[in-house]
Amino acid sequence: MPFTLVKGSLHIVGSSPDGDSVKFKADSVSAWKKIEGARSVKLNARGLAQLRLQGIDALETHFQGTHQPVGLGRKATELLLELAGFKEVTWGPAHYSVTSVAEDGLPAHILTNEVETNRRPVAFLFAGVPSKPDGAEVFLEPKMLAECLNVKLAAAGLAYPMYYTGLYAELREVFTRAVLAARKAKKGLWPADGSTSGVSVAPDLTAVREDVPLFPKLFRRLVEYFAQTPRPTSLAKFKAYLESRGEQVWFADEAAFRHFDDAVEVDGNTVRLVTDPENLIFGSGTDKPK
Repeated sequence: MPFTLVKGSLHIVGSSPDGDSVKFKADSVSAWKKIEGARSVKLNARGLAQLRLQGIDALETHFQGTHQPVGLGRKATELLLELAGFKEVTWGPAHYSVTSVAEDGLPAHILTNEVETNRRPVAFLFAGVPSKPDGAEVFLEPKMLAECLNVKLAAAGLAYPMYYTGLYAELREVFTRAVLAARKAKKGLWPADGSTSGVSVAPDLTAVREDVPLFPKLFRRLVEYFAQTPRPTSLAKFKAYLESRGEQVWFADEAAFRHFDDAVEVDGNTVRLVTDPENLIFGSGTDKPK
C-alpha cells in the first residue's frame, strides 16, 4: 500500500477549516510531483493546498450557502484543530473563517497517493514532525493509523465514514471499527443521526440543517435537488434526480456495483439510506475496491 509522505505545516488564519478539510503547506513543492497524475495539486498564492481527509466526511458547515446542524459541525472542526495543536483560535462573523490563533503554521505531515477532482490531495493527516524523510514512500499498515487525525474524528463520533474504491480494505476496516464503537457508545452525532432511520425534509431542509445529522453526501444531493429551477416542493422526483446523476457505489455486503439512488429510499417526504454508510464504497464500475 504505497503512499507518499509529505512533510509540511497546517495553516488556518484567513481560511475556513472544517472537520475533514484544512490547509497544508508542503515543505517542498516537489513532493507533490510524486502523487500528481492526471491532476495537479491546486495551490493558492501562499502555496497552500486544501487537504481532503481520507475515510471520513464531517457535517457540512458551509456548503452552497447552507449547513448541517451547526453545533456538531463546529465540534468536529474544533476537535480537528485541537488534535493538530492549535490553541486560542478566534473566528470571524458567522464562524466562517479563522481570524487569529496563538500559533499558525504548526508542523504536520500527510500520507497521500491521490489528487481528487477538485485538485485536493486525499490525505491521512498526522500532527507533528515525521520520523521518516520528506517524500519517502511508505507502505501504510493499519496499526500506523493509531495517531491519524482522520481516525480520531471517526472515533469521537464527529464524522461519518466516507469510502472510495481507492481506500484499501484493511484501512477501511480501521475506520469502520472506530465508527461502530462510536455509534455503540452514542458519541457525537450518532444519537441524533437520521441517515438510516429517516427524516422528513420537504418542503424545506430545516430539519437536516438545524437538528438532524445526515450522511453528508445525501445532504449535499438534497441541497442540490432543492436548488433546481423551478424549485421542487416535495421529494417526488428526488430518486429520479439521483438516478440521473449515475453515481456508482459498491455495496460491500453484496460485493457488487449499483448506484447511489439504490441506497436511498423515499417515502412521501421522508428520506433515508437503506444501508449503513460504512457499507457504501463510491467509485467507478471499472475500479473495484482494493
